[in-house]
Amino acid sequence: MKSLDRITFDPSVMGGKACVRGMRVTAGTVIGLLAAGRSREEILLAYPYLEEEDIDQCLAYAAWRLEEREVPHSAGPFDYLSESGFTGFEDYQDFDAVTWTGFNPVHPFIL
Repeated sequence: MKSLDRITFDPSVMGGKACVRGMRVTAGTVIGLLAAGRSREEILLAYPYLEEEDIDQCLAYAAWRLEEREVPHSAGPFDYLSESGFTGFEDYQDFDAVTWTGFNPVHPFIL
């Protein structure tokens, strides 16, 4: 596969979404315009700083993402318990699985 060197990711630009050459134009915007029936010429007129190759790489990126399979990542330290059939999570309703607030790695059941 050809390198997608025009598709960039920067947390400070458009929240880290796939953008075209670091600009505030996302690959999703370009794909959305094409999906809505806009021609390449119309897109290039509306966004004069874009180039033909930018549109090509947005399409290539979208095709690659559609073929990629995402596997869910374990959200917290107690996930292994639910897989084994443990259902006693009532005591952990305030547990923040994203930041693991209150998680004690030495004694995981003592918060």
